[in-house]
Amino acid sequence: MADLEAQKKLVLPYLQRAEEVQAVDLKVAYYCRLWAVDQALKITNRHKEIDGLLRALLIQLEKDKPRVAPLDPEGDKYHCESFASNIFRRANRVDRAGRANIDTARAFWASSVFYDVSAAPSRAPAQRASEHGMDARAGVVFLC
Repeated sequence: MADLEAQKKLVLPYLQRAEEVQAVDLKVAYYCRLWAVDQALKITNRHKEIDGLLRALLIQLEKDKPRVAPLDPEGDKYHCESFASNIFRRANRVDRAGRANIDTARAFWASSVFYDVSAAPSRAPAQRASEHGMDARAGVVFLC
């Protein structure tokens, strides 16, 4: 995958979410960055800009690690999944009440990203989170 823009699309959504939640939940932000690293490492023929981003992310993760310690893969997976579920539930409540708007679509999208991230602590795909992530993406499509 040689196209820089296509490579950015695989990584940047997770970094954007990390920035958004940094002040609210450092552990979720940490795992958003870790998931972005995982996604970047999967790219074959990475663009030099992505390599630079990858180096910066690894430095940031090492800097943040003491502040989010102790890292517990199972507990952290549940923590990230709960975070995603809370955002999804709020968006779903607004949608079911008939008051959905662009912010509701953004919340569904954010929850789908956080559901993806919930696989980062254990490095294994979370079946339940994957199903909820698909529901969240469907909410975005339905609202747009």
